[in-house]
Amino acid sequence: MELHGMHVTLLHQLTITRWFLLKYLAIVSVRFFCSSVEIFLSAVLFLLYAIRQEMQYS
Repeated sequence: MELHGMHVTLLHQLTITRWFLLKYLAIVSVRFFCSSVEIFLSAVLFLLYAIRQEMQYS
């Protein structure tokens, strides 16, 4: 019976650890996605600005 209790506790700890890992992965993924979007948007804005400058001087 003691062994069974230990097994359940271990299983419980593994579940908690997995949940934390998933949560951490989700946060990292969201942050990475946001920074990618930010980089993409600033690149697009820079391109638009460059095109506008070109059109002004031509």
